[in-house]
Amino acid sequence: MLKSLSIDNFRGIKHLKIGNFSRVNIFVGGNGSGKTTVLEALAVLASPGDPHMLSKLAMWRDMGPMNSQIDYPLRSFFFELNAGREITLSAVTDAGTQRLAVTGLQANISQPNGAESSLAMSGVISQGVNGPVSSSGRIEELSGADVNNLAGVSYQFVDEIGETATATASLIPMGLQGMVRTVRRGLGVFYIQGRRANSVAETAEAITRITESGDEEEFLRIIRAIEPRCRSVQVGLLGGQPILFADVGKMKRLSISLLGDGFCRACLIATGLVAAAPKITIVDDIDAGLHHTVMENFWRAILRICHRRDMQLFCSSHSDEMLRAAVTALTESPDDLKLFRIDKSQDGHVSAENYDFIHAQTASNNGIEVR
Repeated sequence: MLKSLSIDNFRGIKHLKIGNFSRVNIFVGGNGSGKTTVLEALAVLASPGDPHMLSKLAMWRDMGPMNSQIDYPLRSFFFELNAGREITLSAVTDAGTQRLAVTGLQANISQPNGAESSLAMSGVISQGVNGPVSSSGRIEELSGADVNNLAGVSYQFVDEIGETATATASLIPMGLQGMVRTVRRGLGVFYIQGRRANSVAETAEAITRITESGDEEEFLRIIRAIEPRCRSVQVGLLGGQPILFADVGKMKRLSISLLGDGFCRACLIATGLVAAAPKITIVDDIDAGLHHTVMENFWRAILRICHRRDMQLFCSSHSDEMLRAAVTALTESPDDLKLFRIDKSQDGHVSAENYDFIHAQTASNNGIEVR
């Protein structure tokens, strides 16, 4: 299990260390305090060397396209947009310490007419003796100074036993393309963005795997916390495209989109926990679309799966009802809950305050504000 996380030069966080994680970890705090940034940092660390994670996180932030002509979405991962500052993410697990360094890469290619050409346009990278080298020029790593034309990033990941793996990803016209080297000891993560109600194609594929493995009941246990009438969720085709149907006791099965955002979010969370079976599941705004009357059963269903599959949940919430429901649901396993309040001061310093179950329960019972 993950015990602590340290973040340096990532998005709006210059430095932050958070410790004493448990099975269920809830982040609270004001708007813009850094809750989502902490979850994103954890997602990047848990999938070291995978450029698709950076691309997805930028897309979910509505940053626009990431390609060789537009480096801002990639630059936004660096503190104060300075890609010359190395991002460092590290975590202590039961097995030891993991560390991921992400470094900005700049093209330094002189053309006959004196113009600069970005390596990202070629998208061809190999590992040279002195660093990443393109077929038409060299990419340089910068330290401290800003990278003027960000052409990609390099990763260096060190696992708990000291083995090092490297990878490089370059900005090309189609996006961020990487050479993902073998990294055996990444934690593995399933990330659900706050405004994402459902991905039909992804969920349909996951439900197919769940059916094949015989794990339907674990999946449905989470769904029934939201909609007790649900007998099954099945994959179908409509106009050649995948569609998800739910049997909720009506004469005809209904598209899950007709059952509301809460039901769709529950499907997505359930597929992540059951089908993906990662070590870490991250849910930004876990209360999105959920009515307070279903939250307690929802937490119990999630905790049951996390225990059965030895997983951790990291999530954010703005809902007092969601926090109260979590405290009630975890009364019989108080050591499984940790609450973290993230704050950002006027000078931009980000801090985290740790509440264990007793503090969270006392605050809940006495109406003390911790959000």
